[in-house]
Amino acid sequence: PRIMPWMGLHTPRLYLFSRKDILSPWQEVIHHAKTAKERGMDVRCELFEESEHVMHIRVEPERYWSSVQEVW
Repeated sequence: PRIMPWMGLHTPRLYLFSRKDILSPWQEVIHHAKTAKERGMDVRCELFEESEHVMHIRVEPERYWSSVQEVW
């Protein structure tokens, strides 16, 4: 799905998520990523184990930024 007008089929999508996130369950994020990939989109996932919602950068900053740099 086109989320923003400048995003296309080949725009990289990076999903950063965690098993400890109670606001965005990791199973739903995986489902969304899988659906996007099935539609031919460029999808990458990074599953964190210990960080809560939007806390990945604080818990594992090196891993977070490495993932971002890979798609940038």
